[in-house]
Amino acid sequence: NAQGNYATASAGNNSFYYSSPELMDGLTLQASYMPQGSNRVSGTGIGAQYSGIDGLTIKYANADIVGTTAAASGDSTVINVSYAYGPVTITYSDMASDIEASDSDFDITSYAVSYTVSDEISITYGTEDVTQEGGTSEAEYETMSVSYTAGGMTVTAGVHDAENANFGTASNQDYEKWTLGASFAF
Repeated sequence: NAQGNYATASAGNNSFYYSSPELMDGLTLQASYMPQGSNRVSGTGIGAQYSGIDGLTIKYANADIVGTTAAASGDSTVINVSYAYGPVTITYSDMASDIEASDSDFDITSYAVSYTVSDEISITYGTEDVTQEGGTSEAEYETMSVSYTAGGMTVTAGVHDAENANFGTASNQDYEKWTLGASFAF
């Protein structure tokens, strides 16, 4: 994370992480605590996941962003909702970070639709809008990808479009790229 370290457990930082068993039909909770260190304040994080309705998953989390200074610290809130019905999955996500330093807050909103054509082929379309405090314009990303799996091999192809990628309006902040990839499982 370019803005700081979220207060979640990871190896080597003496953090505590708790994940509850299922509390009721499809509801689990998570909590984390990262103690104060020599170059950081302590931080906490909480989260919840609900999947009690067939095909629906809702996730919510709030965590401290622990920076090396007070100005680089803040908090972040994320909500993610996905719904799968047959071969179609629709996902919405929103992440907002509030950092003490000026022009450091971000808000990222994304949508995606995936369609599984068959066991071998899937297609995904997604958009993402990123707003930065102090940016002159919103960064917008759009992607379309397709993947094909045969045995232990997966081939992916995609087209990706970005506008105002560095939160400005200069022509060099707009681009389009094509990707092609292959992965093998042995």
